Amino acid sequence: MSQKVKDPILNYYRKITKSDYLHYGYWNLEDELKVENLHRAQERYIKHLISLIPQGVETVLDVGCGTGGNALLLQEKGFHVEALSPDIAQAEAFKGKGEIPFYLTKFEDFETDKRYDLILMSESNQYIPMREGFKKCRNLLNNKGSLLVSDYFLRDNFDRDHVLAICTHEKQEYQKTAEEFGFEIIKSEDITSRVTPTLDLARLKYDEYVQPTLELFDDLLIGWAPIPYKIVKFLARKPLKTLEMQLQLIDSHQFLQQRQYMIYLFELV
Repeated sequence: MSQKVKDPILNYYRKITKSDYLHYGYWNLEDELKVENLHRAQERYIKHLISLIPQGVETVLDVGCGTGGNALLLQEKGFHVEALSPDIAQAEAFKGKGEIPFYLTKFEDFETDKRYDLILMSESNQYIPMREGFKKCRNLLNNKGSLLVSDYFLRDNFDRDHVLAICTHEKQEYQKTAEEFGFEIIKSEDITSRVTPTLDLARLKYDEYVQPTLELFDDLLIGWAPIPYKIVKFLARKPLKTLEMQLQLIDSHQFLQQRQYMIYLFELV
């Protein structure tokens, strides 16, 4: 049985942004860092991906479909869409999204007799073991089928000890593995500069709301109950360390040093 998960960070992000999308935004250079502009940038992102889908594609498998925003727009554009994710919170959010079939499973565990014209991986590729992912794509795609990947990859000179190296494929290794499994790059596009404002907005909102709230809680607790405060601080060491790591993940300067956000359109040859 495929393991089901629940990602609290993604679930928190969805609730805070009140967005139908979990992916980065595709920003215009003049866009102000505001949540409403994030929503527009996220919709612009999926519309840009849809514009890259080859002529003749009818059936699409949306892998790591999030809360269904991408799948819905694909359906509106006339594609026959199916979607999957192993995340229980995303499955709950996906309910009511039209008649789109949804599978609660990891991609590498997904079993079906169906074949698809195109597989879409919008920021889900990073979670899938590289070789297992390409092997599964070969098994699920029609002859001359397409794989459309939009995600961040590690640069050639990345720091292996950096937190941003976790759960991220090396770009050069990914391209070589794709070729090994019979996938030819039809189009590649670097959109790093167009997506990093998403991180800047996240940091801005953290500094505006989250950090002052944490400081207020800290001040109130140490003033009212200094002994329980020490206990809470001791017990909160691991969550605080996780928060520190998350702050590095939304640092656009570190992102630019370690990662490159790429779109790849592959064809199975």
